[in-house]
Amino acid sequence: MKNFKYILSAVLGSAMLLTVQVNASVTIDDRTVQAFHTQIINASADKVWGLVSDLDHIEEIIPEVIKSTKVTGEGKGAVRICTDHEGNDFVEKILSFDDKSRRMVYAIEKGPMPVKNMVNTFQVISLSDIKSVLVISSRFDIPQKIENPEQVKMMMQGMITMSAMGFKSQIEL
Repeated sequence: MKNFKYILSAVLGSAMLLTVQVNASVTIDDRTVQAFHTQIINASADKVWGLVSDLDHIEEIIPEVIKSTKVTGEGKGAVRICTDHEGNDFVEKILSFDDKSRRMVYAIEKGPMPVKNMVNTFQVISLSDIKSVLVISSRFDIPQKIENPEQVKMMMQGMITMSAMGFKSQIEL
């Protein structure tokens, strides 16, 4: 975990200087992965956080995957159920929600994905009054029954990237 924090700090520093997106994943052990994506967005951190923290409309961010969203509760403890185009539900529980630090953490408790114990973190960092960076990280375990863990890791990294690009597209219309 110490190495991941160091790598993330280095990547964020580079992203802030270069203002580009960064994708990476680190295999923590044989089957545990920490993946992340940083995305520079040409908007204030408050505007980006406003969209990230709106739990009700994720289908507008990644319409290729999610058809509808239903949320019960608010902030920490809220549950979001995202239904994909095939009728599968992703049940997400908000573990942490902090408007001040613009950070949200949630666990995917149920879903049709080939991973277990998935916890995602979204954080928005201000770079200037008109530019911010969205950092999405995801930690998950790949079950032993999966024969090609590298393929699963790439698929999950693609989902993170798709989400980040969806937020960027919605904000920079």
